[in-house]
Amino acid sequence: MRALNRAAAEAMTAAGVTTATDITGFGLAGHLGEMAAQSGVEIEVYGAAIPVFSGVLDLIRAGVISGAVERNREYAAAFVTRDKSAGEDLETLLYDPQTSGGLLIAVRASKATALLAALRRKNVAGAAVVGRVLRQASKPRLRLRARAPRA
Repeated sequence: MRALNRAAAEAMTAAGVTTATDITGFGLAGHLGEMAAQSGVEIEVYGAAIPVFSGVLDLIRAGVISGAVERNREYAAAFVTRDKSAGEDLETLLYDPQTSGGLLIAVRASKATALLAALRRKNVAGAAVVGRVLRQASKPRLRLRARAPRA
């Protein structure tokens, strides 16, 4: 939220990224849902990997949320499933309508490490792998897990 996306865009171009969006207004679930729908895939999201400001999950647990969270939930909940391992607070986080959110970047798994390194070299804060595409799907799906599965 405190930096322009120029450095990230340069790193993305060098890595051959073709799909990205800023997470503004519709939350992570809304933007991932659109990517899933346009690509016809199921996406798995790792709640523990999502960069979050300190105290945000505590506020969500205390019921302090934006009114737009519920509007985003109404739209995106149809394609979000939450594993038992993930709490409701993590699901609510997916619907949080950032007003100047970070970038959501889709990149081939084989290029993810190089992209993360390039983003770090350019001092892009908070770069993280927050999920993966699982498979082609007739209906777009987001599966929220607490953590990435062990390899």
